[in-house]
Parts: sequence; structure tokens; C-alpha cells
Amino acid sequence: MVTGGPREAEGGSQVAEQSVEPVLLALSTYRRSSELARNTVALAKREGRPLLVAFVIDENVDRYLPYTDVVSAEHLETLTRGRNEFLAECKRAAEECIAEVAGIARAEGVACQTVVVSGRFGIEIQKIIDERKPAKVTLTRSRRPAWVLQLFGSPVDYVVEHAPCPVLVDYALEETQRGEARAPREWYKALFSFRKSTEGVRGGVVLLAAIFFLAMSLTPPPRGLVELVSEDNPVGYSLRTGTTTITENVNAILGTKLDATQVAQKAKIMVAILCAAALLWATEAIPLGATDLLVGALLYLFYVLPLDAISKAYMKDAVFFIFGVLALAAGAAKTGLDRRIGLLFLRRVKGLKSFCFVFLPLLAVSAGFLSEHALVAILVPVLLRVYRGICDAHGVRADRPLAVLLILGVCFAANQGGPGSPAAGGRNAIMVGYLKDYGLPISFAEWVMYAMPFVVVVSFCVGAYMYFALRRRMTIPRPDFSAYVRKEAETLPRWSAREIAMALIVLMVVTLWVTASKRFGLGGPCMFAVVLMLVTNVVSWKDVQTKVRFDVVGLYAAACAMGVGLKVTGASLWLARNTVGMLPESLAQGSSLVVATSAFTGTLTNFMSDGATVAAIGPVVLSMASVSGIHLWRLGLACSFSSSFANILIIGTPNNAIAYAAGTDPETGERLITLRDFLVLGLPVTLIALAVLWGWALFGYWSWLPWP
Repeated sequence: MVTGGPREAEGGSQVAEQSVEPVLLALSTYRRSSELARNTVALAKREGRPLLVAFVIDENVDRYLPYTDVVSAEHLETLTRGRNEFLAECKRAAEECIAEVAGIARAEGVACQTVVVSGRFGIEIQKIIDERKPAKVTLTRSRRPAWVLQLFGSPVDYVVEHAPCPVLVDYALEETQRGEARAPREWYKALFSFRKSTEGVRGGVVLLAAIFFLAMSLTPPPRGLVELVSEDNPVGYSLRTGTTTITENVNAILGTKLDATQVAQKAKIMVAILCAAALLWATEAIPLGATDLLVGALLYLFYVLPLDAISKAYMKDAVFFIFGVLALAAGAAKTGLDRRIGLLFLRRVKGLKSFCFVFLPLLAVSAGFLSEHALVAILVPVLLRVYRGICDAHGVRADRPLAVLLILGVCFAANQGGPGSPAAGGRNAIMVGYLKDYGLPISFAEWVMYAMPFVVVVSFCVGAYMYFALRRRMTIPRPDFSAYVRKEAETLPRWSAREIAMALIVLMVVTLWVTASKRFGLGGPCMFAVVLMLVTNVVSWKDVQTKVRFDVVGLYAAACAMGVGLKVTGASLWLARNTVGMLPESLAQGSSLVVATSAFTGTLTNFMSDGATVAAIGPVVLSMASVSGIHLWRLGLACSFSSSFANILIIGTPNNAIAYAAGTDPETGERLITLRDFLVLGLPVTLIALAVLWGWALFGYWSWLPWP
């Protein structure tokens, strides 16, 4: 939010011609220095350039105050007053700082302009650089602790990386010190640094992943894994015809003659690939696309799968589905259809409370019957437009907590709606098949009876958590959705030919998903829709190339390939069995086994696809039902329900990947959703979902429902 537009310093000389590129002095609440100001003025005078002073009031400066942790209603007035007073003080300090710099420039006869903005230092300074195109930029670091810079990076490094002009960091230092500061780091220092380099690499994280992978690949496999791959007809593993052990099955697939130890070693390598890739994805230690390709390269290098099988694993139906829905979202956004559909969904939403406590539960219930991925793909772009409109209406440049609540609220609500019915996802269909194989089939209506009350309660709890966790951080505490929706509805243009074509394509895709997904899958209709969009000129191929995040598509492709490798080698079955085997006897019987199983499934589904998770551990836990004396449906439903709790990592479900890929400001292109947001907010949401599953379902209304 611009709080003070560019202006000429009072009493200063006339601003230089616009053709003369200025020297930009970048200051902020935590990044300012009198010596830096004097040296920058001298630099501008020496080069005959005007001076542009930009001061950024850090948007999260008030989060570090003790009173911001107060959330009780009786302290709300004090909280708001204290926050406003503190921000006003920060603004006064910023005005005093730039006035001091303007005075120095006036004394030296240097033309000076100043601007005060509120936001994140790196992003705001980069926007000013893009707009004003300075010849040089001077700034200083905030002197944050080294461990903070190692883990979270530096906004100053962000400016250095993206600015098209020279950036003089710590220009207030002596010349010799300044030369050392600008000198590139030695290769061995970069190798051990956890800070992201200008090339976008965190050497320390890459080194940790490499050491872990080498240790896993060079050490012998554990005895239990060797015994598993030698076991006859292991429960939970699908064998080819003519094979009786995992070892024989792997040899049949690879065309090799490996012994049990060698096959077990491949399974252990798959576990290493899973852990290393999850670490690289979570930290973005290397670009996402590089990790996507690394998974396939390791699968081929260690011959976990044949090359054709790796290619097939990368090109699964779910991957085409992810690409297709992202392309559909791009088409809907270009034609304005997303805006029309979103306004229809949001017409009854008046404020933040109705969004969190009414809209999100209704969305979760809908996700139990419709494609949850399609709902997320349609609603996220619309909510981004709502977010942008609310910010513009309040004169706010950005309100990231509001954007996080809108986008992740929809994503998490759709995730929790997954248990609603067998039609909600492949994981539920897999469990229905397992229950039938075990001689106790469950009907569609019976599933809904046991599942839908859980969906309603858990989605309400998730909405409440998102509301109370993010509301107090927002710059706009009481956004008025209804006013924006009404205003937007009045300005809707008449249906255009392209918008009608896009609507018919979307309707066709949804119809095929609901009625013919067994025949065409989810990806087939999406690919057909993309072709239709190109043929009818709804979008161009350039639009597809620029609007679709192919690195996110590749991420999900790599995750599918890992799932195949884990399943073929028996690594997923080994992980499941060992986790269940580590449980104490008290947790391996009765309802305690349901608690333990759901907790394990809810954890594992964040690293694997939900379908692969249920497919791997479903038979294992169901086989324990008769031994533990618990009804088969209880264990099966709990396992399937908790496989929907993939809220922590974006590789866990397409919903997360879609929300992450689309989560950018529609005007500025600024990224609003980060991988850290999924971790920080997704973990509590997962714990809430597990608590509701145990307290409300398992020990609650399930106790009064009939169990055949």
C-alpha cells in the first residue's frame, strides 16, 4: 500500500530529466543507515544523477510485538488500538528518515524524490526497480541472525538476484570491506550454506540430501526387508501371474535374476529417493523442475524400473488431469468464465464469517460428490479476483493473510470433503473393493451414512481454525464479500462466443467425470478439452505455455513415478508393516488400532498419493481386523478417511498442487501461497481432522450406527 507517493524533496533542486536514470536508496524499518545515506548522496552527485529514496515499512513488523498474541475478545480493542498506534509510529519514523536523507541531498544540490510503501522489502523494492529503472541501487542488510538467513533466505539477496542493474550491498562500509562483501562466496562456503544462492540453490540442503541418499544406497538392506521380499504371497502386494514372491515379481518386471538381498536393496533405494525428493521439494533447495527430473533419473540409474515403465509412470492419468485442470483454469480466466462461476458460488457469502463457517462446509459436502479437484481449480482463480478487488477497494496493495485464508481454506475444505462418498476419489473406490474382497461389501448409501456427518463437522472445524488463525494478521480485518460480489455482478458483460464455448467445454468435462470416469478416467476428458480450447481459439498455445505451471505438473508426475517404484519394490508395504509393527500392544487392538492406523495413514498420505497410500496399507490393516476384534468397516473407513488429510505437502493431492500453482496475484504476479504456508497451516488442519475423526466419528456417532 503506497502511503506516500513519489515527490520532490522540499526545497531541493529540480528533478532531473526523466531520461536520466536515478540512484535508488532502498531503506526499510530494519534496513537503514546514516552512513549509507551520505555515501549514496555522494554517489548520485558524483555521477550527476537524481536520487530516489524508497522506504518500505515491513508488513509483518507488528507481529513481533507481545500484544499481538492476545486473541481474547475483551482485548480486541486494545489489540487493534495498539497495532494502529505502532504502525502510525513506524510511518512517522519512515517520514523522519527520508526527510533526513532529503536534507542531506538538498545540502549537496542533488535532486531527490521519496516514496514510502508498506509490504515485503524485497518484493516492493523490486517493483520500484521495474517501474523506475534506476542506474544503481544501494541498500544495507538488517543484520538478522545467521541461522534465520540460512533457513529463510534474505530479501536483500532477492533484490540482488532479480535487479537488472548493479546493487551495492552495505555501501556504508569501507571500500575494502565493500569489495569483500560483493566478492562471490568460495565454492565450499556455498556448498555448506543453507541460504538460497543467486542461482536459486541451497547447497547445504542438497548436501544433506546427497549424504542421506548415499548412506541409504551403500549400506546393506535390513533383514526384515529381505524377509519381506522373500515371503510367499505377501498380504498387500499384487503379484504377477506365475510369481509367488516380491523378488520373483521384480525379476519378471525387470527381466533380471536378482536375489532377495538385491531386490531388498532396490526397495531401500526407493525409500531414499522418497525422503530425498520430499526434502528437496519442501525446501526448494533446487528448482522444482530439477527435482522432478531427478526422481526419474535415479529410478533409471539404479534400475528400479525399466525405462518404458518410468515413462509410463510419469504419464499417468492423474498427471494429464493436473495439466488439464490448470489449462482449463487458464481458459476460464481468459474468457471471464471463472469470474461468472465464482460470483454464482459466492453470491450468498457476505463476510469472512459466512465464508469460513458456511461456504467452506458446503464446499466440503459438495466435494464428496463432485470432483474436488475441479472445484478447487474453478474457485481459486475466482477467489483471487475477489481478493484483488477487496484490496483495491480498501486501498491496500496486498494482504497476503487474506489470500492465504481464501485459497488454502478452499483447498483444505475440499481435502476434508474427500471421505464424503465412494465417488469422491480413487482411494475410496480402492477401499470399497478391498472390503468386498474381504467378504463385507459396503454400499454407496451406507458409506455416505458413516461419512457425511464427519465431513460436515470437520469442515466446520477447519473453517473455524482458518478464521481464528489468520483473521488477526490481516490488513483488512472485515472484508465485505457481498459488496464486491454485487458490484462485480453489475459489471458482468454479456456472454461472449468464447465464454459460451468455454462454458460448454467445462460442462462437458464435468459430465464425463461424473458419468464416464471409469471409461475415460479423469485425464482423458481434460486432454480432449484442451484440444477443443485450442481449436475453438478460446486459448492459444502461448497461453498454455505461459499460464500452466509445468514444474508443478512435473512434480505430480514424479510423485506418481515414486508411488509406482515404492509399490513394485515392496518398499511401501515394508514402510506400512514396520510402522504398524512399532505400535505398542495397547495400540494394536480394538479402537486403539483405528486411532493408530488413521494417524499413520494421515502422515503417509502427505508423501504419497492418497490412492497409493490406501492401496499399500489397506490390506495390511484390514487383515489385522479379525485378530484385534474390531469391525472391518471401522478400520477400512478410518484408513480411507485419513488418506484425505494430505494438507501438509503439495505432492500429497492434486488439490494442493492446483492451489499452489494458481496462487499468484492476478495483477502483480506476486506469489501469495508458499510451500511453507502448507506446512505451517496444513499440520494443524491435519491434527484437527484426526481429532474429529477420533472424537466425533470413532468414539461418537459411530457408536450408535449399525455395524453388519
